[in-house]
Amino acid sequence: MTPLLLSALVAPGLGQIYRREFLKGILILSCCLVGFGWLFVDLFSFVMAGIQNTPLLPTDDLIERATEIRQTFSLWDLKYPLFVIISSYLWGVIDILWGSRKKGSAQSPHPDGRDG
Repeated sequence: MTPLLLSALVAPGLGQIYRREFLKGILILSCCLVGFGWLFVDLFSFVMAGIQNTPLLPTDDLIERATEIRQTFSLWDLKYPLFVIISSYLWGVIDILWGSRKKGSAQSPHPDGRDG
């Protein structure tokens, strides 16, 4: 249960690292971090492009400009970094569930009570 909580609630890939699957855990965690970095860069560049040619504005004009930027913004513009984040999250959680299912079936006792 601990690996699932680590991967689902803390960060994707930490459950794999906890289970000592270091390469897979680092790969999942790095994919997620790359996605968040990409998302941040896209958001930052979008906002900077919107205010690039705008001189220092009084507060009221700045609020109007922010509203204009918000109206031209769409989540569809962020589809690729969001895809990377969501897919790495799902990969981490599904892998933990799949691994615990395989581990549980490998340790299940014989149906008639005998070992092995």
